[in-house]
Amino acid sequence: MKKTMSICAILALAGLAIAQTESLLNTDFTAVSAMPNGWTSGQWNGWNTPHFSFSSNKGASVAKPWKQNSLEHAITLSPNGSYVIRFSTYASTANVGAMIYLSSSSANYSFVAGNCYDTHTNVYMGYWNAAIDTRTSNDDTGSFVNFQEGNVPTAFDSSSNSNGTINVGGALDYTIKLNGSALTLTVQDASSASWTKSVTLKENVAFDRIIFGLDGGGGTVGLKNVSVTVPEPATATLSLLALAGLAARRRRA
Repeated sequence: MKKTMSICAILALAGLAIAQTESLLNTDFTAVSAMPNGWTSGQWNGWNTPHFSFSSNKGASVAKPWKQNSLEHAITLSPNGSYVIRFSTYASTANVGAMIYLSSSSANYSFVAGNCYDTHTNVYMGYWNAAIDTRTSNDDTGSFVNFQEGNVPTAFDSSSNSNGTINVGGALDYTIKLNGSALTLTVQDASSASWTKSVTLKENVAFDRIIFGLDGGGGTVGLKNVSVTVPEPATATLSLLALAGLAARRRRA
């Protein structure tokens, strides 16, 4: 009986290690009616205050043309950590913009990815030598505007994908896997066409902000779900399983 309980206890610990994927951020904008706690909003371009609507199919959406609205959340991503960032967007047409920034205040550095209204059908990714500022209603300068104009140090467009160009005029699912300075971006549209690109960041930095820039352009654009998780290291789980196997062999001996 003791043998069985010891083995089961170790296996239970292994199962617990598998289940304990740490969640740093998990927001479903389709399930709220106002800005969730921990999120702040701003506007880069124009003198109006941010205009966000909340609905079950569009999430936190904006329809104001040519106004770069932002959603921001503080987060701590260590330089040598592994993280998985997922988010989904809504777009009524291709003539809108939805971008994500991972920004580091201390290192003066930002990574940016997404689509912008003046490129319509493409998805871009790149990084900045200078971190973006949190823009408010009376300031129209900054990396967000520059990115829309195409001034990105490193950028890739979805037309290079062998599966065809991503359709940004609808729902998009983004997955960013960050492991130290190694970053992989995968984008999937409603037809399940996907596009993946990997890049090594110039700097291995600690990001402290996650920011989404939404530009209504000629339609409506929204942010639906956002999650940031720390994947369970495979080595920890394997070690526990190895201990379980060792215990079983000892008790049979």
